[in-house]
Amino acid sequence: MSCSYPAGIIREDDGSGYSVYFPDLPNVAAGGESVEEALNNASSGLAVALRDLAERNAPVPAPSSMEEARAKVRAEREADELPFPDDSLFQNVDAQAFS
Repeated sequence: MSCSYPAGIIREDDGSGYSVYFPDLPNVAAGGESVEEALNNASSGLAVALRDLAERNAPVPAPSSMEEARAKVRAEREADELPFPDDSLFQNVDAQAFS
């Protein structure tokens, strides 16, 4: 089964690349030197996290709307005292979670 979750892709000010946040699955994070690399890593991390939830018969959270995802990522960044750039990208990331 294929599923997707909204992800926030943040360009880090320190030049370390891009961080990807899944606000519906807070234990999943990914990054990369480019947006493409970060999204590829994020898709893999998402698949592993969802497969783990399924194997443990744990509830799988419903995906947030893009608006909700943006607000959650902003709040997380602010709580960690990190900037939330105006050019932050948000898109759904697909995972083959239950193969």
